[in-house]
Amino acid sequence: MTLTKSTESLRKTVELVEMPKTFDGLLGALRTILAKPFIHSLFLEVDKPIKVVWFKAAHDSILLEDPEESPEEVLAKVDLEEFASSVSFKELLVDASLYLNQKGLFATYMFAGSIDVLKDFVGLPKIVSLPFIENTGYHNFMGMRLVEVSSLPEGVVIILGSELLDAPLFEVQKGLKLVL
Repeated sequence: MTLTKSTESLRKTVELVEMPKTFDGLLGALRTILAKPFIHSLFLEVDKPIKVVWFKAAHDSILLEDPEESPEEVLAKVDLEEFASSVSFKELLVDASLYLNQKGLFATYMFAGSIDVLKDFVGLPKIVSLPFIENTGYHNFMGMRLVEVSSLPEGVVIILGSELLDAPLFEVQKGLKLVL
């Protein structure tokens, strides 16, 4: 093979990436891997790691973890809009999701000043625990990844929208601030 100037410092390598346990996890892993330049081939086998053959620079690697930003970093860069109405909070949640949908976005993340206050507002008993999403620090709440953000007031919820349903946090584009 003849290397061009743009690939002269690249080496053909093989890396093994742990096979995700869920279909959505697999799609996310493939999306992350295929976003890397110079992928030569992928091998998928049941109960085995994903084998990735690619040309890489000495400092690069296949990392499935996206660069994680703090909620404060996300809120500093996202287009944030106050979203208020005279309807109940449950209706406001649905309206906010529909609003994002009309903008071509999915409601993917939710930041809450207090998860307990949020649960009270939607009528969930304190005994009910919100399930965690596998291998994340997020709860699952209405299909959104929910996290408590201590820098937000207790009565504030921010719904974040992304173009992809499984987008990493750094890809959110729009935020709607709801006050309980």
